[in-house]
Amino acid sequence: MPLVLEPSLLTKRQNPIRGVREKLFNGVPLDYNKPENGLQSIIPVIKAPAAKGFPYKGTVMFNPGGPGALGTEYLYKPKAVAKLRSRIIGDGWDIVSFDPRGFGYSVPFASCGVNPRTIELDRANATTSTEKPKNRLPRRLNRRARRPVRFNFRNSTSNPSNAYDQSFGMNVARDPPSWKGSTLESALDLSSSCLNLTSQYNQAGPHMNTVVVATDMLSIGKALAREKGEPEDNVMVNFYGISYGTVIGQWFASLYPKNVGKIMLDGVVDSASWIAKREENTTTLHVDEGWARFFPRCHQAGPQNCSFATGNSTEAIRDRFNIIMTKLDATKYQQENNTAASLVGDALSGTKEFILSSLYDPHDKWPILADYLTAMEPLIAPVDPNEWDATGLMELLSSNSTVKRKKNEKPVPRPALETLTESFLSSKIACTKWPVRPAWEWFGPIGGETATPILFAGNLLDPITPYENARKATSLFKGAKMIYVDEVGHSTLSTKNKCAFNHAINYFQEGKLPSANTRCKSEQQPFQ
Repeated sequence: MPLVLEPSLLTKRQNPIRGVREKLFNGVPLDYNKPENGLQSIIPVIKAPAAKGFPYKGTVMFNPGGPGALGTEYLYKPKAVAKLRSRIIGDGWDIVSFDPRGFGYSVPFASCGVNPRTIELDRANATTSTEKPKNRLPRRLNRRARRPVRFNFRNSTSNPSNAYDQSFGMNVARDPPSWKGSTLESALDLSSSCLNLTSQYNQAGPHMNTVVVATDMLSIGKALAREKGEPEDNVMVNFYGISYGTVIGQWFASLYPKNVGKIMLDGVVDSASWIAKREENTTTLHVDEGWARFFPRCHQAGPQNCSFATGNSTEAIRDRFNIIMTKLDATKYQQENNTAASLVGDALSGTKEFILSSLYDPHDKWPILADYLTAMEPLIAPVDPNEWDATGLMELLSSNSTVKRKKNEKPVPRPALETLTESFLSSKIACTKWPVRPAWEWFGPIGGETATPILFAGNLLDPITPYENARKATSLFKGAKMIYVDEVGHSTLSTKNKCAFNHAINYFQEGKLPSANTRCKSEQQPFQ
């Protein structure tokens, strides 16, 4: 079946970026191994054209991660496109992105029934035509419907009160043991609600895994070549992927090595752990050390730039944080059957989630986090949590829900699983209850020789994709090189490191790879 890039079938919206145009990629087989059955998947594609006045270089595809982050939403943001160009890709390139299968504006759409507003029955099944769906597509489709995880006191097990983990001088209260039971219950609810709407052969569930998405990327590359009147058989795909985008990139390079153009993978996921679902060992290794840098950075910035700054030392700010954590001992209040236990648990989980999310982009998030911690203190000042300002606290939590060791001393390895990242692990627990298996399963091998060497990048204190993953991936692909960036943050794109940006732009503009073991020192700090 021919693959054709058709005019957009998406709901009309005003384009905030002049020149951006949307298209729908029609005629992609739902199942690449059974294209003769006529079932199709529709992949929405968006393009930010290269600015005039620069030599045209071609197309770079981009995936912002997730999994499931929407490329169509990302490229609608003028600042996001400008950041991609100025920090990573440079001028002369069209930037193309897409919504992965099952997400966003794709058909079939993996709509689950946890929240009735997310059900899109018109888009639940694969199509055999290119007609526009009857229903108006929702404005926001990047919010996956999930029940909030609540503390289930019936599942509580014994655990010492004052349950804290200590790391880099920080005391971080543990989530009470009931969170695992609650997470499993929520996972079962999600699985059962999704099963009827996503698990059938002609629905999204069996056809939205990474091997399919990587093949979709090749199909998009071929369609773009046809659009330009170029041969498609040996199309070279240029790509910049962040986080889950690095999984797509590694899969693509392993499956289609002859089609690898300039590919940069930034904030790298470990392929072996992804396949084996042992991600807890290759994700949160540096969370504690990354968060520990908040305190000296806040101290250096001073109260005029960091509202949480206090005293005359880094330790004074850290002690101020530890006092807050002492008050958020949800385990203690749960075991006491205190009526405020749920409030304390919500405050604890919300605070830890905000801290973890702030590590993704400390330049933007740490000033906001400092304000958050400062605002929390008076709300939880009373010794008895029943006397806390519950209304103010919940408003604070809601408003932010989208928001030094000695020389030569090696820290005790604490992979943060017991400190900041229980909420992250909840998604991994949920995966154990997911009942749908892919129609096309592929388990590697990952690596090999590619037509163009790959550039990997890793921040030394990335909270979710440690630089060790990038180092390992570099060893799997012949000729690949890596940039080590001494920064806190998820991907080099989240930093303000000009050294890293220069290497990325030189790669996409000139095809130049850095030398082996290239390191970029820390540059501009958060709060500056």
